[in-house]
Amino acid sequence: WDSKNDFLKLRMEYISTSKIWVKEISQGLRRSGIKNLLIPQVVAFLGYVSGKIDIIEPANEPKGEEAVEVHYHGETKGEVYKKVNQIAKAIGDDGPSDEPLLMWNWLQESKIKKERDADNAYGLKMMKMLGQNGGGIIHMFDTVQLSDDNNDGVFDRVVAVHYPHRKFMSTLLRSQWMFDTTKGKSPGDTLACLTVPFSMAN
Repeated sequence: WDSKNDFLKLRMEYISTSKIWVKEISQGLRRSGIKNLLIPQVVAFLGYVSGKIDIIEPANEPKGEEAVEVHYHGETKGEVYKKVNQIAKAIGDDGPSDEPLLMWNWLQESKIKKERDADNAYGLKMMKMLGQNGGGIIHMFDTVQLSDDNNDGVFDRVVAVHYPHRKFMSTLLRSQWMFDTTKGKSPGDTLACLTVPFSMAN
C-alpha cells in the first residue's frame, strides 16, 4: 500500500462486504534492523556458554496420580503428554525429516508478573537449547497500532523461530527436557503457526 490510509480503507471495505468472518483483525509490525542483527549472535552465544542440553531422552508417560497433576494451562500431565505426542507425530510424519521449520509466535504478555517471569524463563531455556542445535529467533517484530477502530490486533510482539528440521522438532517435543521445561509455563504464546503445512497424522 502507498500509505496507511490506503490499507485502512481496504480493510474497512473488506469488513463491510465479507460474509465469511465474524471479525477481521490486522496487526501492524515494526522490525528493528539492529535488534534483529544481534539476536542470532546472542542465541548462539547462549548456546555456547550453557551446559550441554539433552533433548534425546523421551519423556515417560505419566501414570496414576501423576497423570492427573496439573502441568500448565489447567491441563493435566496426562493430557499434555498425549497432545504433545500427537503434534510431534504430525510434524515428524507429514513431510521429509530434513525439512526446516519456521514457527511464527504471536505473543501477548500477561499482566501478572509471576506469569511474565515464567514465560521469560521458558524463553531463555529454549534459546539456550536452540543455540546449541543451530536454531533460534531469526525475526522479532514489535507491534504498532494502526487505528482506533478496534480492528487492530492485541499482540505485543511477533517472533519467528527457526527449527533445524522436522525430525529435530519432533524429537524435541517428545523429550523429557521439553516436558519438564514447559511445566508451569503461563499461556503467553497466544497464537503460533508453522510455515511448513502439515495435517494431524493418524
